[in-house]
Amino acid sequence: TQVVQKQFGEQASAYLSSAVHAQGSEFALLQAELAGQGDARLLDLGCGAGHVSFHVAPLVKDVVAYDLSQQMLDVVAAAAQDRGFTNIST
Repeated sequence: TQVVQKQFGEQASAYLSSAVHAQGSEFALLQAELAGQGDARLLDLGCGAGHVSFHVAPLVKDVVAYDLSQQMLDVVAAAAQDRGFTNIST
């Protein structure tokens, strides 16, 4: 856990604005799989800065974002609030 905190915690904000992490065809594939699953609850393990959570939150009832890095979770919580996602918890 200490290695994760040191390696990723200091970079948490950078991951949120990283185009490499925020974009990709895998998001569209995941969204297609979740279409029509409005009552679903999704667990985003190793959520990093929350990009998967943000892409699927409009499609499901609840998203739980989990990461070993508390700094990453803080970034996800703040960004979810900024984006108006009330169904994402960390």
